[in-house]
Amino acid sequence: MTDEDRAKSLAVKEEKKAYALANLKTTYTDEIFWRELASKYSARLPQWYFPNTETKYIRRMCKTLGVDLNEYLEYTGFTTLNQYVQANPKWTAFGLTSLVLEWYHYNKSLDKPLSA
Repeated sequence: MTDEDRAKSLAVKEEKKAYALANLKTTYTDEIFWRELASKYSARLPQWYFPNTETKYIRRMCKTLGVDLNEYLEYTGFTTLNQYVQANPKWTAFGLTSLVLEWYHYNKSLDKPLSA
């Protein structure tokens, strides 16, 4: 990677951060709890500035936890992931991915099937 490539990459990253700060919810009351859960389940959370339209992170979290994405979507009341992210336009990928993690944790700790 050249110095020019690094500079371009850094500029894009800074643009994403600026967009997130101006347009998205970037602070969450449960953030510390979510990070603890991510550590407990050896899961990686996306960066705070990634928009929720980057749905690969939600899919990846479901795969990491061994959860069927459709089962989680059924719990949320949506039939597609696209509907889910469109209904939460101000949330980041970090926030929505963390909700999957929290849902998994509570259902697992209650020894219930992972559905509503």
